[in-house]
Amino acid sequence: MKSKKPEITYDKDEDGGLLAVYFFEGPYGPATEAKEGDGVLFTAPNGEILGAIFDWVGLNDKQSLTSKSGDCVEVTTRNGKVTTRLAKKKRKAGTVAASRLASR
Repeated sequence: MKSKKPEITYDKDEDGGLLAVYFFEGPYGPATEAKEGDGVLFTAPNGEILGAIFDWVGLNDKQSLTSKSGDCVEVTTRNGKVTTRLAKKKRKAGTVAASRLASR
């Protein structure tokens, strides 16, 4: 079930730290390395991002992780406060991924 707000865990020290964002309630399967960015993603069998763990995020920073399907999780921190954005890549009609998304 999708959470109304993403659950965010930011284990920071004076410079920054590990940041985790979960868009759905667990449990999750194995994590996979992000195609772009430093961290791992938890994805559903259809490629939808369930959660992400960033290796290190500064207190005033902007980072993103991109999945193999092109979807992206972005985090922005200002003075240690975190905002998130989940950006789904537009898929061309007729592709397998697009047909899976349309069938929901």
